[in-house]
Amino acid sequence: MRILIAEDDQVLADGLLRTLRANGAAVDHVASGSEADAALMTNNEFDLLILDLGLPRMHGLEVLKRLRARGSALPVLILTAADSVEERVKGLDYGADDYMAKPFSLQELEARVRALSRRGMGGATSTIKHGPLVYDQAGRVATIDGKMVELSARELGLLEVANPGNPDATAIEEAAKFLISKKKEGQFRALWGDFGELVNLMASGEMILADAWQPAVMAVKAQGVQCSYATMKNGYRGWAIGVSALKSSPNLDAVTAYADYWLSGGPAVAVSEQGYYSPNDKVKAIMAPEKYAFWYEGAPWVGAEERGIKEGDLRDGGSLATRAANVAYWHQWPDEYDLLMSKWDEFLSA
Repeated sequence: MRILIAEDDQVLADGLLRTLRANGAAVDHVASGSEADAALMTNNEFDLLILDLGLPRMHGLEVLKRLRARGSALPVLILTAADSVEERVKGLDYGADDYMAKPFSLQELEARVRALSRRGMGGATSTIKHGPLVYDQAGRVATIDGKMVELSARELGLLEVANPGNPDATAIEEAAKFLISKKKEGQFRALWGDFGELVNLMASGEMILADAWQPAVMAVKAQGVQCSYATMKNGYRGWAIGVSALKSSPNLDAVTAYADYWLSGGPAVAVSEQGYYSPNDKVKAIMAPEKYAFWYEGAPWVGAEERGIKEGDLRDGGSLATRAANVAYWHQWPDEYDLLMSKWDEFLSA
């Protein structure tokens, strides 16, 4: 479920964000009426709008009126002051589905959000199906081959997001705003630009938590410094590489053979042992058995120490099958790539 909150009171907005995200919802936040109107015009993936009426730069009632004028049936929960009966009546007349007067109970708000979510689905199916997986959005229950699966609120939320690897403009703006604020608060020790710099920062102890390639971890361990990857409870972000063939290629067999060579031949063995990627389990046919067992099957390292890997060490995260089964989403070239790059530049210069 994806929710847009339009609220200019930052304390209240933070409370709503924490509560709804803890329940697995994907939540965007804007602090003015004009931002809310723009987000609603450019994004049709919201399932619910929580709208404060007393917004700056465009009153909430105007935001609501414009939304309904565009023919949108998006469920809307309006937030009003306790004594603003006239505004509540206008809000309902303009097409709001429900209202809450401030101050209100977050527990009651959660119940109203669930009710509006069910109502918003109308006669449409509330289930998402993918192979043996079936997810009931209304009941928030996931099953595989008919057997219920226990999932965390975060995992349930991922099932309801169309594609977390392809964020829209609103999500990118929100993430950039958050990261820039954290950078200004001194959250980040450093931003590394190359392999050597990263290794030096970690080996010296200046940086104790980092986003790093496997070879960098191995280089740090080779210096006698303890270093390992965290096994993410809620899943990894996955990368995929390979050679692609044009559908119209007149040399399709040659392209396929070239791709096979890189993904299951000698180069694949080299890449596997670098630790950057696990190209293809077909390398088993040509890779040293003990090396394949370590890099692909989760077996202990056997033999002499190599790049910080010692006898009995295990590859962080386990076997390829274990790691692949724990990928929450795959990286891709997002539709809003230009905006993402401009926000990254803004973050770097902040």
